[in-house]
Amino acid sequence: MNKFVSGGARTLIWLLAIAACFLRSWTTEAQNRRVTLDSLGTRINLFSPAISPDGKHIAVVTSRADYADNHFVRSLVLVDVVTGVPRTVALGQSNANAPQWSPAGDRLAWLGTADDDKPQVFVMLMDGNKVRPVRVSHMDKGVQSYEWSPDGKSIAFIAADPPVERTGYERYNRSFEVVDNDYLATEAPAPAHVWLVSSAGGEALRLTSGAESATDIGWLRSGQSIAWVSQPRPHDGDFMDASSKSTALRAIDIGGGAPYVIVPTPARILSSPKSAPNGEFIAFQRFHGPEPWTRPKDVAVVRLSGGPPRDVTTVIDRDIGEFVWQPDSKGVVVTAPDGTRQALWAQPLDGSSRRLDVGPVTDIVGLTVSNAGGLAFIGREPKGPPELYIMTSLNDKPRRLTRFNEHLAALDLGHSETIKWRLDGFEETGVLVYPPDFKHGQRVSLVLNIHGGPEESSKDAFDLDDQLLAAQGWAVFKPNYRGSDSQGSVFQSAIVKDLANGPGRDIMAGIAAVKARGFVDEDRIAVSGWSYGGYMTAWLIGHYQGWSSAVVGAPLTNFLDWYDLSCCNVWATPTLGGSPWLNDNATSYWRYSPVAYAAHVTTPTLILAHTGDPVAPVTQSYNFYHALKDNGVPVQFIVYPVQGHPIAADPVHERDTYRRWISWIDHHFGVSE
Repeated sequence: MNKFVSGGARTLIWLLAIAACFLRSWTTEAQNRRVTLDSLGTRINLFSPAISPDGKHIAVVTSRADYADNHFVRSLVLVDVVTGVPRTVALGQSNANAPQWSPAGDRLAWLGTADDDKPQVFVMLMDGNKVRPVRVSHMDKGVQSYEWSPDGKSIAFIAADPPVERTGYERYNRSFEVVDNDYLATEAPAPAHVWLVSSAGGEALRLTSGAESATDIGWLRSGQSIAWVSQPRPHDGDFMDASSKSTALRAIDIGGGAPYVIVPTPARILSSPKSAPNGEFIAFQRFHGPEPWTRPKDVAVVRLSGGPPRDVTTVIDRDIGEFVWQPDSKGVVVTAPDGTRQALWAQPLDGSSRRLDVGPVTDIVGLTVSNAGGLAFIGREPKGPPELYIMTSLNDKPRRLTRFNEHLAALDLGHSETIKWRLDGFEETGVLVYPPDFKHGQRVSLVLNIHGGPEESSKDAFDLDDQLLAAQGWAVFKPNYRGSDSQGSVFQSAIVKDLANGPGRDIMAGIAAVKARGFVDEDRIAVSGWSYGGYMTAWLIGHYQGWSSAVVGAPLTNFLDWYDLSCCNVWATPTLGGSPWLNDNATSYWRYSPVAYAAHVTTPTLILAHTGDPVAPVTQSYNFYHALKDNGVPVQFIVYPVQGHPIAADPVHERDTYRRWISWIDHHFGVSE
């Protein structure tokens, strides 16, 4: 310090120094209270809630990351509806899934992995005593789905047939016929069939056989028959086939006899046959329209005494996500996206729908109902991570029951809001997430996080990945482009024969609406997405300039290659005019392939992919990588040797994916916020 500084000035400087240290400390602490990569390891995901028949408890599956063993640990938790207090049941089960209460509510069943690491049905008595769960199924390939009988004495389930034993030198023969399966297949898929077993355990009784395969199951209320969704072969293509000519709703009497048809083909059935409580009807989800995968799903109802099925939710004109019967059998309650929210409707079998008031909840999954009509679900709010919610009746707002993720809600989160713009006669929506502590007048970078599907939509609800991006000091924009399932049939089907041009213009118009707010640093805009979001990212950088960087995750880049190798190969045929190998359809397939426009790309691009992805085969990413590299584009290609399509294949690689995602964008922005 200068010796000529006065004592008063010296004191002032000392105080300012203390204040500066405090400010630095406070700023560091505030930054530490933001979402970080470490937050991924503290998140508790919730799945498959099931409310007890008396409405007093909710069984739910919780999932947390275990980085030491690199897997997600799933536990079965029981939540008291009055107090919200959770307790873990079925101790020792680290991979529980799909809990279901017995009709009397005295027992709880779930799917858990046994010694052979295959999912099997377990049942536990819920009388408060510490009773070991009873394993009631012993299937070679595990159990796919199950349901209690109405009297609670039996459990019906679906299981795939074991491989056929070959003898002699043929025992080494592993050849199989390729049909509509993905290129990763190493054996022909086995048909799945309906089985019946006592809920106390014992030998299972096979009810169906043959080449047809069962995909979903439901008891008729008489308790004498079981219904299931049937497709003629077990191949992925038969399920993904947009014509849906192959699906039917069948049933069989458990006392014997041949299966019979409830709803014949072509029924366009997707899943979920559910009997009405009074046993008069059965409802199921099915596609509506000539291009099912780009049209909303409806709930259809058929009278079991005879007659054709009829769609009861078309008036809602939204893509129905889940449904449950109301206890009086007079209608259903359904979830569906609407703009940037997941809404809840009560839909009578005859009459107008009524949208229910769900208060601050903006996303709903896992809808479950008690005998008295209480509704429970997993909900999210704009700054509220997933938790359990309860509605005691259709007229009550939901009440949050749990605090599994309260530690995440307590962090400094970015504020989010819905924005709207118009294009081509559509009023379009998107979600904008601001950085924490954002103040008007600031200039901040913008990162696009484009949703997949395309028949999905971004919600104005807490998403850890968006908050992770926002915590870097970036604004995050999530546009709902045409093809999204949030604005009705016309908007969703507008993607037919326009897989990218229209959606691309929607996204660019959305960016313009965000820029009009005056806070975007237009020199630093990055674009990113996974799956169809990766496809749109690859498309945008080949058609529009000005991006700082791009992150292309699990993309579709070459539709010709994708058609031949993906498990979803027949999904897009109606939107592209049929098979690429008919007429001149290959031209359309190539025209909508981002790799065709690689010569126009200048954006530094990070490509992320899984080697075991059957939906977006890794060959798609290899195509794009070599195309960009050969054209002199700065590109990095990271491959994860894991199975599956979602980002969260396992905790370690999920974390690494987001680390690389953020680092790539940050590096090419050139300045850390």
